[in-house]
Amino acid sequence: MNMIIKSIKRFCSKVLNRIEERLANVAAGILILVVPGLCIIFWKWLKTKHSLAMYGFLWIAVPFVLICVPFFMFWLLKKKATILYREDNEILVVLENKLRGYEHQSQNEILIDFRSCDRKWGFPKGSAQRLLPSLVEKDRTWRIRSSGGNAMTIIREDPRVAVLRNLNKK
Repeated sequence: MNMIIKSIKRFCSKVLNRIEERLANVAAGILILVVPGLCIIFWKWLKTKHSLAMYGFLWIAVPFVLICVPFFMFWLLKKKATILYREDNEILVVLENKLRGYEHQSQNEILIDFRSCDRKWGFPKGSAQRLLPSLVEKDRTWRIRSSGGNAMTIIREDPRVAVLRNLNKK
């Protein structure tokens, strides 16, 4: 029963995301077509009937809007986070791979921000916060030093690393 509810939620989420993407693309297309069209239509009216002194603000605002709106729309469409991994098993594999990458660092203490992990690696919100602590505890190379809010500090558990660190200090 629980699997059916999850699959229905996933399906509804996919449908709503596609509708949202289509609406954003249509809105961007309308803005990109309508604003320059209106400027072309009213250009002659602005140029012949009104002086620069009277409508100086329009002469500054119209080019600014014409230049900035397409860049703003492009930025908004690019800013939307793309979720690459949805299943917990996929997310665990990626997190384990990233955790293995930390083994070769010279630092023995690493601060991990869950929100940046979700953004950088394409996870749904809260996935790193939910799955990473259990993965670190299971790994036994690292252990959690402190955890709270949206961040977690991990330190090396391997005693050989502590011995090497002490030798380097001497």
